[in-house]
Amino acid sequence: MRAVHERGHSLLVASPACDTVFRSELEKIGIGTCQVVPNDSAFDEVLSVRRPDLVIFDRFMVEEQFSWRVKLHAPQATRVLDTVDLHSLRRKREKMAKECGNGTATCDCIDSSDDTLREMAAIWRSDLTLITSTTEMNLLVSTYGVSAELLSLCSFGYSAPLSAPLFAERGNVVFIGNFNHKPNADAVQYLQTSLWSEIRSACRRAGAPECQLHIYGAYMPQHLCGSNRVVNGIHFKGWAADAHEALSHYRVNLAPLRFGAGIKGKVSDGWYAGTPCVGTSLAAEGMHEELEFGGIIANDPDDFSEAVASLYTDEVLWTEASSRGKAIINRHFPAEAHYRRFIETLEQAHSHRESRRSKNFIGTLLWYESNRSTEYFSRWIECKNSKQASPVT
Repeated sequence: MRAVHERGHSLLVASPACDTVFRSELEKIGIGTCQVVPNDSAFDEVLSVRRPDLVIFDRFMVEEQFSWRVKLHAPQATRVLDTVDLHSLRRKREKMAKECGNGTATCDCIDSSDDTLREMAAIWRSDLTLITSTTEMNLLVSTYGVSAELLSLCSFGYSAPLSAPLFAERGNVVFIGNFNHKPNADAVQYLQTSLWSEIRSACRRAGAPECQLHIYGAYMPQHLCGSNRVVNGIHFKGWAADAHEALSHYRVNLAPLRFGAGIKGKVSDGWYAGTPCVGTSLAAEGMHEELEFGGIIANDPDDFSEAVASLYTDEVLWTEASSRGKAIINRHFPAEAHYRRFIETLEQAHSHRESRRSKNFIGTLLWYESNRSTEYFSRWIECKNSKQASPVT
């Protein structure tokens, strides 16, 4: 949003979510906001008055709700889907993780679940879809046959790494993540039930008996809330006003994700703060490309615990891992380059929207009104006939 706004474009954020204090943060920097209601024609008037050149849908569920209204009332607008991560992939992995216990779920074979069909349809209907991870980009093109022309890699961006504290100035280990996001809630439960006691034991053996686990996250469950609430040696800190500042004071960043998709902000935020990560292979997916991971990848609980203890107590190992994380940020997450490419991609998509649409036959097919009309016409006739056949009472 900053990138669009700073380029001189007028920006309106329309949201069906409940109003919060964060709305004012957007308005402070000159970004307009309004609340909209799903399945309500009031949004049509917003479109008619604003006449947007470009509309970005936040996840496929929002595209389903509002894209047909945009197509009808703002046909000049380029329609862009921001996947954030592939929700269908994350949900499939969640199901697999529950079936296979503590193992991480990474199987990416094609499937025809409801979520997958809905998300793929939204991608094909859109003029452009933003993808955060090269892993997901390859999956869409190679496995699902989505045209690469309809996709654009749009990852996180960071400015120059922070001037963060060094090894000796740090202590304890940390986990950070929004509790409304299921992979995070699951990871915290996994930490509590299967990892933390082993991590503490490994740290004690390595000569660090004082090591604590601090957990940050918005929407923390009520029973864990409170100022520095401690449960079984785990300190629940609640929402972090500045995630980078918070992460910069810890030696090791934990990412024991058992399912998920996309780019893992908790990992890259840690690297930006100079904090190396111990994470599962899924947490590392799409994060470091050809460079060595900024920390240690471990899936087995014992290996994970020993990796935490090693990074926590070995300054040389820690310094090398911290440097690798910063190198990844510089190479793969440069803010200015990413934002410049993002804006150029949006502008190009809008300039060539008609030719892009003419090439997108499947998208045209999905928008064709008769795709479902025969079904609903048949249902209408059935309902009409059943009412006519009903005896009068």
